[in-house]
Amino acid sequence: MHVIDETTLAWAELRGNRQYISHGNLTTDKRASVFLMDYARQQRLKIFGSIQLLDPDHHPELRARTMPSTPRTQLQRLALLHVHAYDWNCPQHITPRYTAAELQETLIPVREELQRLRTENDSLRSELARRAT
Repeated sequence: MHVIDETTLAWAELRGNRQYISHGNLTTDKRASVFLMDYARQQRLKIFGSIQLLDPDHHPELRARTMPSTPRTQLQRLALLHVHAYDWNCPQHITPRYTAAELQETLIPVREELQRLRTENDSLRSELARRAT
């Protein structure tokens, strides 16, 4: 998603999930809402507006601006969201989620403690086995 101006967002619609429900709905009603989730910070932004779907061949500048640098699939259309309102929604029921990369540093002490306990456990088992013979 890219900021075009103070009231417009845009993105490249890429082929992928074969869910044409939203696209079909937009042919009769351009109103849409977009939810942007930040699970780690328990924040949710609701954006309300109207969507305009564009042919990427007729808008090469917007296509260049919104296309991912390494697209994994084919571009189908461009979407412009003309923002009418937004709301930072209540975070009460957002479960925090983190990527593996975000957890790496946090988990270092846990992994070190786990390794210490495994070493201690191995040592105690060896001691028990030695005493049993």
